[in-house]
Amino acid sequence: MAAVIDHVLAYPGMAAKLNEVSKLTKRNNPVGTNILLGDLAKGHTTVAGTTIFDCLADKIDCYDTTVKVSPILKEQFTKYSQLLQTYVAPPLFSSACAADKCCIWDWIQKDLVADFLDPTDQTCTALARAAIRLGFHDAGPWKQGNKFGGADGSIILNPEEMTRAENNGLQSIVAYTKKTMSKYPTAGVADLVQFMAKIATVTCPLGVRMRTFIGRPDSTLANPEGLMPDIHQDTQSLVDMFNAKTIGPDGLVALIGAHTTAVQQFAIPNNPGSLDPTPGVWDVTFYNHTVDLSTFHIGNRRFPSDFLLSVSPLTNGSWNSFMDSHLGRNTWDNSFARAYLRLSLLGVQSINGLTDCTKVIPTQIMNFKGSVGHNNDVGPQPDD
Repeated sequence: MAAVIDHVLAYPGMAAKLNEVSKLTKRNNPVGTNILLGDLAKGHTTVAGTTIFDCLADKIDCYDTTVKVSPILKEQFTKYSQLLQTYVAPPLFSSACAADKCCIWDWIQKDLVADFLDPTDQTCTALARAAIRLGFHDAGPWKQGNKFGGADGSIILNPEEMTRAENNGLQSIVAYTKKTMSKYPTAGVADLVQFMAKIATVTCPLGVRMRTFIGRPDSTLANPEGLMPDIHQDTQSLVDMFNAKTIGPDGLVALIGAHTTAVQQFAIPNNPGSLDPTPGVWDVTFYNHTVDLSTFHIGNRRFPSDFLLSVSPLTNGSWNSFMDSHLGRNTWDNSFARAYLRLSLLGVQSINGLTDCTKVIPTQIMNFKGSVGHNNDVGPQPDD
């Protein structure tokens, strides 16, 4: 396929023509639908509600590129002062912390980063990659018309969900989540699951720093079954499934890009390992690796549904727009952040009642020690 693409692009003007087709396809396949979630359908009446509304409507970015630094370091960044955030949480368990809804989350993120970042090369760990998957598996089992389900923490709070085949491989991150819950008992479980996914994403080098909101209600009621994608599904059925979640084709392709950090062991048991050569880095290598047939031999893997998404007229415009290592990554960052915000709010009714705690999210890691091929191991890894 790579040879075919190179051959096509050799014709004069063809690259520009394909780029325009890609842009047109993206316009026809927006990140999300125009369906308003939860109480946003009745209006956006708070600062957080308005921010979420504007983000989902593509009026503002759903990611935040400001730099989180301590006040001590601020003098070193004076010319960038408008881009700095210097939030420092009050002492844990103090009255000031109790009065600040974001305080405990700043303390939690410090613990998470310590466990999600490999100190030897600054790539993200298997635990971080599992946290990203956990966020999707808690929020994903929901569709329009459901009275329950979605991002409610039930994957942690109801043991039945972890007996489902689709959640195999998440046992270690579920245990880690419960350990974190014990240390921070006032933190909501639904919030913790999504917060962990966002911290894990930004801890991966090049990972996007997403807008983050706190205040979801928890539920012990198991999410509905049959609402998670399967690696053998055809593209039309996947598009239909995600449309029912209010996520359009572009959002679907953007979310699938999280497979850039996936290391599977159960979906293709005879060929375990990563889905691209750089599972410790949040890059767009996955999009290129999936379509390049020359890379597929023992030790390289792809899910059938991913390949179908890359070539289907329903989704290949979006797929192609994410492939460039610079412009494509910027496009993907924006699309992923918007699609994931929508995903992380599925089933949440009181969106206007949420609190914006983006200020506690660490700074994006743009430079790191490790080689791009690090962490391409098999070991005890999360499956996707």
